[in-house]
Amino acid sequence: MHSTSSVLIRELTERLTARGLSVGAIEREVSATVPRWSDPDARWPLSSFAALTRLAIAELGDPALGLHVAETMPPERQHVASRIARASGTFREAAAAWARYASLVSTADRFRQEDRGGRSRLCYLPLADAPPLPFLHEHYLVLARRMLDGALGARAENASFDIALRAPAHAPEYRRVLGPHVTFDAECTAIEIDVEAADAPLPHADPYLDALLRDTAERWLGGIEPAEGSSSVASRVLATLGDTEELDGSALRGRVALALAMSEKALQRRLCQEGVTFRDLVDRHRRERALAWVREGQATVDVAWRLGFSEVAAFTRAFRRWSGTTVARYRRAHRAAP
Repeated sequence: MHSTSSVLIRELTERLTARGLSVGAIEREVSATVPRWSDPDARWPLSSFAALTRLAIAELGDPALGLHVAETMPPERQHVASRIARASGTFREAAAAWARYASLVSTADRFRQEDRGGRSRLCYLPLADAPPLPFLHEHYLVLARRMLDGALGARAENASFDIALRAPAHAPEYRRVLGPHVTFDAECTAIEIDVEAADAPLPHADPYLDALLRDTAERWLGGIEPAEGSSSVASRVLATLGDTEELDGSALRGRVALALAMSEKALQRRLCQEGVTFRDLVDRHRRERALAWVREGQATVDVAWRLGFSEVAAFTRAFRRWSGTTVARYRRAHRAAP
């Protein structure tokens, strides 16, 4: 069963209670208990969150609620994934952060980053077994728009937004919030900007805060279950990787499958059912080892070799994708930490 973070649950619940609904009435409508706000990593069934968005839209009389919540939500109330994106060095690094940590917001959420003909594109691709949630399509696009406006100014004026939904009656509100370049009935919900703008330094980049937030997000990422049964095979793969010295070579998946007493095809099929790939798990494992070994002061070339990279340059590119900063900056930030 897919789950979601308590961040947006809190936002919608507080708006409903301000309108006069009791917490008990909300819980009866959505068939779930409102979580404690003191727990920053509290989870909720995604089906209950979908019911909560429908209830909020109806009770608040706002069909564009997903747009308006993201438009007015203060940064300090946003999810850790949004805060990591804001602390990233470039929009491309922020997009990579969303791609990595989206499952913390919802275990059904996936993002894909790609470049096409001088444009950089971030696509929102929720899993097919998730309940439909137009609210999240709207929410993610507006968060991206806010970050672009605050960071890139005029360079973000030609940003375009694709939405994998039919044009609603409130389509003009999309253009008011997102800008004139909005397309409905798209293949996927996506934001697209010039490659030059995607790689431009962001004025609010904070490598130290970024590193701290990513450490927290990684711990949470290891504790959620992307889909029912994910704790069985995916966690066993991670445990097996932890006992594996050689992480390079095309035979790695075969070695792990053999250790788990299953064929490679069976392993691939089971992981697919859990909403994760073998490559994702190897990448997660490499990242955890890399961050730990760099914090311990191990030489970059040694870390790269131990993780199976054939070139140091390939490792440093991967490390920047994992941490949002360079090896040297990450090392300095953790030396400076109390």
